[in-house]
Amino acid sequence: MRKLFCSLLFLLVAARGFAQPQPRLIDSVRQVLARSTNEKEKFNSAAYLSRIMMTTDPGAAEHYGQQIIRIAEVSRDRGLMVEAFMVNGERYAYLAGRKDNIFKSIGYYNQALELAKKNKMDTSVIRSYLALSTVYRYLPDYEKALNFCNQAGSYSATVKDDSITAKVNLEYGLVYLGRNEKVDALKKFLAALRIGEELKSISLQRESNTCLSAFYAAIGDYDKAIDKQVTSLKLLESIAWQPGTVYRRSMN
Repeated sequence: MRKLFCSLLFLLVAARGFAQPQPRLIDSVRQVLARSTNEKEKFNSAAYLSRIMMTTDPGAAEHYGQQIIRIAEVSRDRGLMVEAFMVNGERYAYLAGRKDNIFKSIGYYNQALELAKKNKMDTSVIRSYLALSTVYRYLPDYEKALNFCNQAGSYSATVKDDSITAKVNLEYGLVYLGRNEKVDALKKFLAALRIGEELKSISLQRESNTCLSAFYAAIGDYDKAIDKQVTSLKLLESIAWQPGTVYRRSMN
């Protein structure tokens, strides 16, 4: 019973984190996009629409996904171009149940990585490596995932940003958990949680508790798994979602 309840609670947290917005909200963002004369605002609105419509209207999501690439290319803003590839990679990762979607996701993330490396954008390089690790976990191919995670870790050592270190720790933990290296996984999750608490970062604390819940479920301690999911849900409720802003794998 505890195992079933834990699974249901995990799904509830996931659903709250990726809840589909109301049609009126979609229409509102579309209106902002249509009347905007600011390229960054157009990019933000189209990026938002490309993500939220991926599971309900893939054709429209593809339209908006290509639109943000065009906007970024015209702007010649390298950071915006990397972000366009990252957003497209992530929206395909949402539908990772099909391998063709995973490979499309990998393709976009590799484009983001190549551009970030070329322009010496270290934080974006780390984000790209972590994203690639994530999608290879979905396949699953934990050897490749660990390789990308190691590369992210190497870059993070030079950036010296605690929030980035926490993100790398979380991905390491998930890779180790998939490889059944549970002691190493727990160490990484706890390290990420400690950083999140020191930084007073709600998002990092929420992600850490969600990962710890998965860890405790994996070892059959469903009471602790439920406790961590409840904590994650409470933290999620305190996060203010701002529609129309560029979605990023936050490093904060």
